[in-house]
Amino acid sequence: MIKQTIWNNQTTYHLSNDNISIWLNPSDGMNLYEILYQGKSLVKFYEDRLFEDRTCSVMTLFPTPNRIRDGVFIFDGKKYQGKNHGIVKHATFEVTKLSETKYGGTIEAKLVISPENDNKYYQAFPFACILTLQITLDSTTITYQYSVCNLDNKTLPYGLAIHPFFEKQDDDVRIQVFADSYMENDPNHLPTGTLLPAIGEYDLTKPTQVNSLQLDHVYTNIKKQPCAVIEYSDKTVTLQTSDEFKKLVVYTPQDSPFFCLENQTCSTDAINMYQKGFKEESSLICLKPQEEREGTIKMVIIPKDI
Repeated sequence: MIKQTIWNNQTTYHLSNDNISIWLNPSDGMNLYEILYQGKSLVKFYEDRLFEDRTCSVMTLFPTPNRIRDGVFIFDGKKYQGKNHGIVKHATFEVTKLSETKYGGTIEAKLVISPENDNKYYQAFPFACILTLQITLDSTTITYQYSVCNLDNKTLPYGLAIHPFFEKQDDDVRIQVFADSYMENDPNHLPTGTLLPAIGEYDLTKPTQVNSLQLDHVYTNIKKQPCAVIEYSDKTVTLQTSDEFKKLVVYTPQDSPFFCLENQTCSTDAINMYQKGFKEESSLICLKPQEEREGTIKMVIIPKDI
């Protein structure tokens, strides 16, 4: 079922079935504001963070996920002003598909980044392209699909990520991340280019209590799907992706009601890393003119027998 509502003078949408309800806003970055499972927040809407221009809920980060060193990036010898978390997290997307089903439905929307008509997104990222996002609720699965088409006559460098803020709900929530390595951070939480084995306190291949962790790291060399699992007392949440998503950021802020598992196609500061010679480590995607790429993330909620 799909229900259309007005919030903050913008048209928003609730997709729901018997167990899951999601709320999203195409006019505000196609952000998935809230995920409820059996009436309980899996992803909570933090209105204060939204209006303070901080990341919250499930935001899309494109074309520069997370931080950029010194606020600039260099590509093909040219310097560009960059923006942490990218330029689309509050962008106005145009809804192109609305399809309701018994078990939820699908909303698809696109953003055109073009030099025409003083397009503010092109001014922030001067590479002509179309970003299309499609979010589907089907029974117990939320599917997030993206595609990028390069409309320019030059190579388009990009990364894409989602930034879900999962609620801890209780002190015993545990996570697993099936990755062999993580990226070493400098003091500014930017990757140095060195990959380290995910061992000891960084080994998340076994269920690990979130409140025992102090991480803000890019995990890589993902070895299987689903790539991550969240264990709650009443449910298990799995994250599985297409091959496009080479990285996963684990962010576990202390004394916070939430934590983040962020599927990313690339590393933090990916364009600068790529230009420094860390091409494989960065996982930056470089689209040729008229080329198109796509990827998928699935969030599956599996109930437990209590």
